[in-house]
Amino acid sequence: MDIFEVKKNGWLILDLKGRMDAVTSPLVRETIMTDIERGETRILLDCSGLEYVSSAGLRVLFEAAYRLVELSGRIGCYGVNANVRKIFNLADLGSDIRIYDEQEPPPAFE
Repeated sequence: MDIFEVKKNGWLILDLKGRMDAVTSPLVRETIMTDIERGETRILLDCSGLEYVSSAGLRVLFEAAYRLVELSGRIGCYGVNANVRKIFNLADLGSDIRIYDEQEPPPAFE
């Protein structure tokens, strides 16, 4: 799993490359939680390079979403491929994390 960070339009964008499973999800969790501790409250996940998400990866995403809600923050993702979208839908991830089709950070959540 490779994670690249960039700031754009007030959002921290985390570009995820590879598989988010039991082996790699601790790295994703550490990255996101460290960013939140540094004060980031608007986080977008670029999932265009994400090949697979396991239940361990979903747990990390739900934990980040709940932490950001506590801080009045926001989290979303975009570029989700069909296979990963199926997993997100099965887990009802879209109820806690906004999923966008476009590749530009939204000015605000609706």
